Amino acid sequence: MPGRRSPIAARPRADERRITIAGFAIPAAFLLAAAAAMLLPSGVRLGLWLPLHLALAGAVGVAVGTLLPFFTAALTASPPADRRLRATAVGLLTVGAALVTTGVAGGFTVLAVGGGATYVTGLAAVLAAAAHPFRRSLTSRGRTLLASAAIALGDVLVGVSLATLFLAGQPDVVAAWPRLLPAHAWLNVLGFLSLMIVATLLHLLPTVLGERIGPHRGITVALVGVALGAPLVAVGEVLGSDVLVRVGAIATFIGSLGLGVYAVSCWQRRGHWTTDAGWHRVSSGRLLAGAGWFVVGAACASGQAIAAGATPAAWELEPLIGPLLVGFVLQILLGAWVHLLPAIGPGDAPRHAQQRRRLAFAWPLRLTGLNLAAAMLTVGLSLAPSAIWAQAVTAGGAFVLAGAVVGEAAVLLQSALR
Repeated sequence: MPGRRSPIAARPRADERRITIAGFAIPAAFLLAAAAAMLLPSGVRLGLWLPLHLALAGAVGVAVGTLLPFFTAALTASPPADRRLRATAVGLLTVGAALVTTGVAGGFTVLAVGGGATYVTGLAAVLAAAAHPFRRSLTSRGRTLLASAAIALGDVLVGVSLATLFLAGQPDVVAAWPRLLPAHAWLNVLGFLSLMIVATLLHLLPTVLGERIGPHRGITVALVGVALGAPLVAVGEVLGSDVLVRVGAIATFIGSLGLGVYAVSCWQRRGHWTTDAGWHRVSSGRLLAGAGWFVVGAACASGQAIAAGATPAAWELEPLIGPLLVGFVLQILLGAWVHLLPAIGPGDAPRHAQQRRRLAFAWPLRLTGLNLAAAMLTVGLSLAPSAIWAQAVTAGGAFVLAGAVVGEAAVLLQSALR
């Protein structure tokens, strides 16, 4: 009948909506699980291992796997990869992260090893889906994003594979693990996560700020520095080369400065929105603050590596939780969600307008709260972590962070999705 959509045409649109909803709901569930894991006894959650891996491998990994194909499709003005490939990638990452965290925390080695292999397969599917739109169009920005994605996914493939071999009991990896642990951490956090965020900000930051996307030396420095830094540190740790570790750390810090310069430039050339002011402010504020926190986090991580060289002390997690994981990674993830949900999420134009109004709720408090939590954790875990006052500051920061995650991931985002 004229004007009526056939079931055959409606089904792909429904599948697209399900993939989009999964890309927001699954990471939000992982973030809530990470917050809940902090309430467990330290021995059960293995210190900070369980909540961090739920947040990073689960929430951030699945979010990147869901959104990256949309970014590459937008840059090429081409349709994204087949929805079945993208759904498979999201499913493999979700199952892999769940199996790894459950297996390690519960002492089930077989589950953990199987989860690592599943996660690696999901990452390969993400790369295939992200590369698909470039078959017809490969602009300079497209080449930059595709190369960055390939390097970032290569970093995490190696990093996850090292951890999987360790869990499987491979003798050489087990024997060298004290030195391979910094390589694993640098590849995953300052390689994969940082490079993917920097690459997506090439497109996302000027879009959110209402500024024209164009070439900029700052983003070139950021991409090159972050792309080279983590692999150099990892190779230096494997080879026992202090020089490679320090050169990689310096490259990463210079890359973070490039991102900071790019963010300032985008802010200076920003557009002026006439509608949905609160929604624009919380998303742009998150992205800009996250770029600033990356400079702080990269300085802390690079300082450790420069001071320690190719030793296990090249990676100390606690001082990096506030600036790098909360201020940078988590904040930009939440900022991207707030911006993208009304743009690519389910619903029509009136529903998207309603989502923008809902996601602007209490935006000054939300923006201030997450950055306050990052600052408190940075101070409490960096200056004198054993002092009573520092422990009180850290506990306060964790409380504020838990409230921010629960409020945003469980209430606002899920409410907007409904």
